[in-house]
Amino acid sequence: MISKNKVSAIVSVFNEEKTVKEVVVSLLNCKLIDEVIVVNDGSTDNTAKILRQIQQIQQLQFYQFHYLEFKENKGKAYAMVSGAEISNGKILVFVDADITGLNYKHIEKLIAPLIFDQADMVIGRRCSEQNPKVDISKPIDDWLGGERALSL
Repeated sequence: MISKNKVSAIVSVFNEEKTVKEVVVSLLNCKLIDEVIVVNDGSTDNTAKILRQIQQIQQLQFYQFHYLEFKENKGKAYAMVSGAEISNGKILVFVDADITGLNYKHIEKLIAPLIFDQADMVIGRRCSEQNPKVDISKPIDDWLGGERALSL
């Protein structure tokens, strides 16, 4: 699947040292994502250290990786908007930093309806806490995850 629209992934992070690396690396390795923007919303654990290491490695690569770091917590909505403001994408994908097992198929399910003009927004959900994954095939009347995508 190739998109004519640039896809920006935005990850809002607050104290997610255990999962943030896996999430960011999954997004960087996804060919559908054109840029990854990570907004560290005032983390007080080792999240900033991990993200700075990724940033240093990515500067040597061809990926578009942007890292914003707030000194104090401003809230998830503020972090999401800050990431969106610097994005270049026509499709924005918001991913929580605490999701585990994120892979190409999950990202594809989120953005395919946007690429093919079948939706303006897609909301993913985790099927269970034991096996979190993005699944848009179920009704959205139960617990929603933070994974969502939208066309501008």
